[in-house]
Amino acid sequence: MKKIFGGSSGPSKRAPLQSQPGRHHTRRHQSSWTNCTSKYSSRENALNSPLLRLPAELRIKIFEYVLGGNVIHIEQLSPTTQDVLTKHDIHVGLGLYNELCQVPETEEEVYVRFRDTSQDNKAKTPFHKSKSGQDLGHNYYVEPWSTRHGGCGQEPNVRRIRLELAAWLARPQLSCAPLLVCRQVYKEVLCIPYAKNTFCFRSASCFQTFALSIRPDQTRAIQHLNLLVGVGTAPFSNARARSWVHTLRLHSIVFLLGSLKSLELSVEAYINTDHPHLPKKPIFGQFYEALLSPDGSPTSWMAQLSTLCKNRDCKVRVMVADDPFSAWGPEGKVLYCRDYRFTDSEWSLRRRLGCLTTAEKREFAENIEKLLRADETKWKAVLESPSPGMEHPHSD
Repeated sequence: MKKIFGGSSGPSKRAPLQSQPGRHHTRRHQSSWTNCTSKYSSRENALNSPLLRLPAELRIKIFEYVLGGNVIHIEQLSPTTQDVLTKHDIHVGLGLYNELCQVPETEEEVYVRFRDTSQDNKAKTPFHKSKSGQDLGHNYYVEPWSTRHGGCGQEPNVRRIRLELAAWLARPQLSCAPLLVCRQVYKEVLCIPYAKNTFCFRSASCFQTFALSIRPDQTRAIQHLNLLVGVGTAPFSNARARSWVHTLRLHSIVFLLGSLKSLELSVEAYINTDHPHLPKKPIFGQFYEALLSPDGSPTSWMAQLSTLCKNRDCKVRVMVADDPFSAWGPEGKVLYCRDYRFTDSEWSLRRRLGCLTTAEKREFAENIEKLLRADETKWKAVLESPSPGMEHPHSD
């Protein structure tokens, strides 16, 4: 936890024993002396510390205010960046680090705007205007999660490490140094940073490393998650839907996350962009991304995430957008039109045939929300009788 949220540099090295023959006696003597000292220090702290003299409920409220109420991006450094930082005497453990979200608008506010039909075509999009003066993004563009949080949690560029290292080390982050005040405080507030913050993950591998690197009681304490899921064949996405299936099911992480109060899900689609001249609109069955589990039964990322929403009080919010690097995204449009020499009017015509409109994205998001709240029997029926156009379950 210290490596992820900051703190001390680690345990101090023990001084070597002086005499070999009395080694066991010396260790027993040191252990008993340390226990007596720690008990005495605990009693002394409880009597003299103004913080520890407060009622436990009030202390917990104070630490909830200090350590909670944040939106935190959990990221993992690439192996190359870890090696470079190690050469600069910066040890990062598993490569996990956190950064406070810098987006001024909360995900709840973005979700309300996404569901509000009166807000359609009012906001400016990254697409330029056509010759008629109409914004090319209207009726189709929904801001993706990866664009909205593109500047959050970025690791330093190894080619500019001397210029970016200082800024990366000074990034806004949550520090759990207050937990190191004393043993009593550590035991009381050990799970508060996990229960009172929202954790954002852009890749399944990072989520897996994080969930398996902390204590099981800390994993169970997590109540708010914000996840990015990439549906389709996005070549640059680290949030592929099938990766989430492997992470949640094969490592049994879903059984540790049973007390979620909110799940914010951003789905980015990269579907039906391989045929530039005959594009087809994706159907909802293609969003399942079904595959076979080790026991031979079909499963899906939706089915796995639905196990996280068994708590009736869990709020589920889903938004659907196009992958920014797909043919219908801002970055992908430039490459798409350059490779096939399409004009804006030709691209708009193909988008009308192959891209979901804003209303259709909203409808797909509502269907995903319903399925995330479905029970296991309904999921078995859905996966065992795939809809037309849906690929039969298979494993990677």
